[in-house]
Amino acid sequence: MKMNKTKELLLGALVVVCLVMTFVTRRSVDNQEVFFTEVEARVVSADSERLKLGKSRVNHYIVIVEYQDREYELENVHALYPYQKGMIVKVYLSGGRLYANREGVETSTPAAKAYFVFLIGTFVLGMVWLCFLPVLFRKKEEQSGADRP
Repeated sequence: MKMNKTKELLLGALVVVCLVMTFVTRRSVDNQEVFFTEVEARVVSADSERLKLGKSRVNHYIVIVEYQDREYELENVHALYPYQKGMIVKVYLSGGRLYANREGVETSTPAAKAYFVFLIGTFVLGMVWLCFLPVLFRKKEEQSGADRP
């Protein structure tokens, strides 16, 4: 793999910028005020479907609840057993959407989404940069070996 010194430095700088922004956005996520209302809704239906992600399969839970004569798909559901048809459940209303738990409300904010983007970006760019570090050191050794008589 060929990379010139400018690209290597630019990639390293991008890793540092993403890492700093990860910490900045995490702090803003921790300090943000999330506005929601705890309400009660009636479960209309609860079902799951198996999604294939690569070689593995995961369950995606679909829970429909009724709140104020309107049906909503409940977001951030982790299991079906608490959501039996006809039950009244405690849910969280925020931004016109219903969430199964407070964490769902907190992770749906723009600050939380930015945090996850920078976190993944730091990881991916960091791995790419680490792959090129041995190439950098090898080039330096070749240059220092060429300087010797």
